[in-house]
Amino acid sequence: MEAFNAGDVEALVALYEPQAVLCRSDGQRMAGVSAIRQAFDGFLASKPKIRLHTKYAIRVADLALLCAQWEMTALDPSGQPLAPTRHSSTEVVAASLTAPGAM
Repeated sequence: MEAFNAGDVEALVALYEPQAVLCRSDGQRMAGVSAIRQAFDGFLASKPKIRLHTKYAIRVADLALLCAQWEMTALDPSGQPLAPTRHSSTEVVAASLTAPGAM
């Protein structure tokens, strides 16, 4: 969340395995870190900020299944605030990337 709110594309991309696939809510898929980096580059131009609430985290060996609710704010090209966006997400991540106490 800190990397996202800071607009740090490289820190965000470092969270993904080389063969990772990022699926957007509209169904678009970005395969591989190069495509994921390009997606974040464009998206972070709106200076988004996110607040995240972890609903649950289940760890199995070195993987974790995370489910979270989040709210995001961003700016339009003229710098005016856009309406907040609220969604939930489910991700499979390396257990080492989960926040302490999340599981």
